[in-house]
Amino acid sequence: MSVQLQNGRIMLTGICPVGDAQALLNALLDNPDAPLDLSGCRHLHAALWQIALCAGARVGGAPTDPFVEIVCNSGIRTI
Repeated sequence: MSVQLQNGRIMLTGICPVGDAQALLNALLDNPDAPLDLSGCRHLHAALWQIALCAGARVGGAPTDPFVEIVCNSGIRTI
């Protein structure tokens, strides 16, 4: 699973497929103040991105994948 809560942050790591969308939604609902850390994200399915946007998630770690970084810089709040 690519969604984990570590040290008060919601971590998305590796390849983040659509199958992890529910886990991300649950993590954001259970931890509304936790920043979303994409520093280990290599691929982000659009469903997860949409959930992050709708939840008003804050990004606390920049993704290493250039495409994911471009997408994330277009509409999500950073801390």
